[in-house]
Amino acid sequence: MDVTNKKSSPGVDVFDKANLVLMEEDGDNPDARKCGLGPCRPDSLQKFANIQSFIGIYSVVGVMTSLMTSYLGSQIPSIERQYGLKSSYSGVIMSFNDIGYFVFILFISSLAKYVHIPLILSAAFVLYGISGILCSVPHFISLASNSIQFVTSGPLNFDNNGSKPAMSSSQNIPLCDPFFNGSDITSGACMAENDGQASGIEMVNDGIRQTFLAFFGIGMMLQGVGKSLRGPFVTVYVDDNGKRSRTGFYMGVIVALAICGPVLGYIFGGMLSRVYVTLEDVDMSPRDPRWVGAWWMGFLVFGACSIIFSLPLVLFPRNLKKQPALKIEGKARSEMSRKEKIKEGALSYWRIVKNPVYMAQMVSTTLDMGGRAGYYAFLSKYIHTQFSIPLWQANITLAFANISSVALGSFFGGLISRRVKLTPCKTLGILVAFHAVNMILFAGGLLLGCDQPEIIGPNSKYSDKLPSVNYSTICSSNCGCKEDDFFPICGSNGVNFHSPCYAGCESPLGKGGNFVNCTCIPDGRASAGLCEADCGMLYPFAVLSFAAGFILALSISPSIIAKIRCVEDRDKSTSIGLSSFFSSLLGFLPSPIIFGKVVDSTCLIWQKSCQSEGACLLYDNVDFRLKIHLIPLIYMFAGMCCLSFAFYKVRSLKKWSSEETEEYEAVLYLAENEKADKNDSNSTGTEKTPNAQDMKI
Repeated sequence: MDVTNKKSSPGVDVFDKANLVLMEEDGDNPDARKCGLGPCRPDSLQKFANIQSFIGIYSVVGVMTSLMTSYLGSQIPSIERQYGLKSSYSGVIMSFNDIGYFVFILFISSLAKYVHIPLILSAAFVLYGISGILCSVPHFISLASNSIQFVTSGPLNFDNNGSKPAMSSSQNIPLCDPFFNGSDITSGACMAENDGQASGIEMVNDGIRQTFLAFFGIGMMLQGVGKSLRGPFVTVYVDDNGKRSRTGFYMGVIVALAICGPVLGYIFGGMLSRVYVTLEDVDMSPRDPRWVGAWWMGFLVFGACSIIFSLPLVLFPRNLKKQPALKIEGKARSEMSRKEKIKEGALSYWRIVKNPVYMAQMVSTTLDMGGRAGYYAFLSKYIHTQFSIPLWQANITLAFANISSVALGSFFGGLISRRVKLTPCKTLGILVAFHAVNMILFAGGLLLGCDQPEIIGPNSKYSDKLPSVNYSTICSSNCGCKEDDFFPICGSNGVNFHSPCYAGCESPLGKGGNFVNCTCIPDGRASAGLCEADCGMLYPFAVLSFAAGFILALSISPSIIAKIRCVEDRDKSTSIGLSSFFSSLLGFLPSPIIFGKVVDSTCLIWQKSCQSEGACLLYDNVDFRLKIHLIPLIYMFAGMCCLSFAFYKVRSLKKWSSEETEEYEAVLYLAENEKADKNDSNSTGTEKTPNAQDMKI
């Protein structure tokens, strides 16, 4: 039987320089496909030598690593507040992750067919763990240098008559008293920084901030390097060692479980946001503008867990089943020189670039990620600001409304891939439809938000409406209040004030979380932080976000299938790597920086110290809501146009080219069996007829 002259599908030269031959990557040694380490491969481990066990263990480790990425997003407001960072700086920090990613992804992805994938994946997860531990180091440096903000372990100092509290180094609260009018706060902060002391509500010094940026930058880059090894390698390992008809289902399970990581990340982020940064039992609520959560604890714990949980992956073999290997120009992979492997890698990229269906999908993915990466990076901050809720509550809302929907959608998307025969036309049609519905639901976020909170202060620039009474002149005209002293409080009457001074508050209770003797408030009592918004839009926004995320996630498995099936079988790892490279370089990398700048452009009041600006203290809600939704919609629309082009190109195709390759492998396998049986019959005088079971590969 001549099987080398098979024609490939139109537009794809599947067998132009390659012939499939049946051989084993690890030779004829069956022990090479057993679980274990080196010569130690006990029988008790062999029940795990299957693709289902690999997926289960990989998914557990994947949860730990994907958890850390989302956890950073949940802690951005706390980190910005402690280190006096603008959102544009936060965007740069998150982009360091993708710098490490795209530097390695192109080189790494083409090596999947030459390396021991489980071993490499284990090393990647160890790198993830190290990166998490590095990100927690700045906290301990801050502790050692006594530069953590808002430490309130010490009591307030009072003068001899016990009625007037003296300003302590950690309690720069602008009260209604000439002695506490805030006139010296800025200069005091500069003196405090020079003395190496904490500076109340002001920023930390530049040295601590630069140390934080350095450690976080290195940690996030290492995380990106580890991430570059995951996508292409695990896709190839699953596709090579399981039934190809189930690849979409398996990848859906992996993605769904991996997305449980972000869910847990935001849940734990919410829990740790309720714990003060120094782990002290402080007399402040999370609504207090001075509050900083224990952001560092998650990086330390999750980093250590990633290292521990990565170890079982080392025990999986390079291949779980006998592999049909690719023979290139008459030479098997194992026989190729390094130069020939590099040449074949370059040819692989060239074959992919000439594929219009793949390129359209890649551009679509890049645009889509460019719009979504920055949006999700600051979504926790957006919910926290837009609906005036504590950060911990924003993180919990995000976990259940946005991230859990993606996990469910990914799982059901995998089921769709398993139950439905995804032809080229059907696959791309599903992707276009899902993206269109997601865009419509996402656009609903433009309408679901709260108005700008009304704040009584030096002027009316924060709100279009103010109460009829001029509080500034009647209640606090003799308090010596200053506009720069922004310390929002909520009166017991539900009215927000620019600071305790503008509410006429003369005394704090405890350590400054509550205030009494406020002449502008009927019962004279107030608490730190803005009043909770009562616009009723939080739950509708959460429901709409859940629906949009679920619809989008349904397309994840079909999208993976489309990318690895529209190219030649030997190029599938390269196709994932190339798409990941451009998604990172042009999508994930610039998106947080762009969105950070956009978020900063909506700021009304900045944290200031010694003529420099730090974190934003108050945002324009309407401007924030419009910008953070309109920009992703522009990206999404452009991406959907590219998907529509890919759908147009495959509208008449009935099969993927890789499916024809799989059928060809079955023919080769049958031919090999027929040849072997014929040799056996010549020696024994009998002939065996091949059955359907023999054709399974």
